[in-house]
Amino acid sequence: MFIRRSIRESREEYEQLLKLASADGNDSLSKLDLIEQMIQQLEANGISPAQRFEINLSTVGLTSREKEIVRLVRFGKAYRDITNELYISERTVSKHIQNVYEKLGVSNRVELLNRLQIWENG
Repeated sequence: MFIRRSIRESREEYEQLLKLASADGNDSLSKLDLIEQMIQQLEANGISPAQRFEINLSTVGLTSREKEIVRLVRFGKAYRDITNELYISERTVSKHIQNVYEKLGVSNRVELLNRLQIWENG
């Protein structure tokens, strides 16, 4: 079930990229070309990597607490540091991270951050 959801989400992202490319008349671009094109469009609009991260973060359906925790994870904070900063238990942080991973179809911090920074990193 987890794999199916991940595949479905990847297909949806790819279809969105194809629609964007079709609007420009570029029907034969690869996925990487489409991503590069999107990066160029975002850079042309003056959107910084931090703004892109926040845009992506706001579009994936996370709760405000989950977003807060993901922001701290982005800055390399360990669970223990997050618990001290947010005054919640380490188990609560772990559960929030588990929920985020499930919602985004990822299994670790690296995949999480790559998923949220896809337009930044290509």
